[in-house]
Amino acid sequence: MNKFILLFLSLTILCSSACVSLKPGASSGGKKLYETFYVGEEGTQYFIKPLRFSSAGEDYLDLDITFRYRDEVLDTATLNVSIYSTELFKEIDALTIQQNQFSATDEAVQLMFVERDKGLNNCRYTAKLPLTELSELFTQSDWEINIQKTGTPLVLEAPNKTQKKIGLLNYEIFKLF
Repeated sequence: MNKFILLFLSLTILCSSACVSLKPGASSGGKKLYETFYVGEEGTQYFIKPLRFSSAGEDYLDLDITFRYRDEVLDTATLNVSIYSTELFKEIDALTIQQNQFSATDEAVQLMFVERDKGLNNCRYTAKLPLTELSELFTQSDWEINIQKTGTPLVLEAPNKTQKKIGLLNYEIFKLF
């Protein structure tokens, strides 16, 4: 009888601890695509989690964005891109993001680091764009990113999943500006 009670108590504790460790489901909408941080008199800092862009080959790019906003759209946004490619992108001349009606370019792109990741080169760059231009880009979701460098440029497009995320981010963040 003692073994039965011990087994029953063990199963009860195991089941109750498993229920406690469950997380609630992720929120729907665009709120899981970005994080916000209050930075005092400078307003709110936004961090847009990486958006994936792909090329015709196996190359792809992850883009994350950080900016601050208070009452007006005055600041610049920091764009960090990781280019995953078999080719080594140790130097690029410009980064252009375009959609049907608008295009934004930074020609002062800076290399942060280069490393190998799962057989591909991860070339991490940082760039700046005026927040007004970034806000304009988010009005449409069919983005194309061009990496200009000596030789053949790399062209990456937003797949449907990324286009949906851009639309949600526009609704959750940029339409409020």
